[in-house]
Amino acid sequence: MPLCALALRAKHCAEGVHAGNARNTRGTDHFKITVVATGTKCVIEEAGVRLRSLASSLNICFSFHVITLEDFVKLQLSMLDLDNEEAVLVYGLHALEKLVSSLNELEALMRVITRISPRVMIIIDAATNVNSPVFMDRFVKALLYCGALFDS
Repeated sequence: MPLCALALRAKHCAEGVHAGNARNTRGTDHFKITVVATGTKCVIEEAGVRLRSLASSLNICFSFHVITLEDFVKLQLSMLDLDNEEAVLVYGLHALEKLVSSLNELEALMRVITRISPRVMIIIDAATNVNSPVFMDRFVKALLYCGALFDS
């Protein structure tokens, strides 16, 4: 089962590997994680090393790929190297809120996700608007958002 991650948290991926292994009674042929990132690769590659080690200890066939782009406009479906037989999960943790100010990138990403036709899609984003063009609006919303995080 491939996982296309828009924002990687190794802890969540490790939990996913454990959960997939525990629930799978017929044996997964291959567990593949592809991370699509617009930034540096080193932290992501470190997470990949830890995940490979975990998968090896669980006797799971595992592969980890990182696609780094300048922006999501350049993302193409062919870069993801997907099979028609694969069940795809798309996971994004606070990934889309960064794209609100760049509609071209958001549209390009949504177009690729639509073409992937994932079986499961997990998107976690904050319900606040900190991308207002007016600085004071952004500042006040950011303070309220951070205050809510600390209160919880």
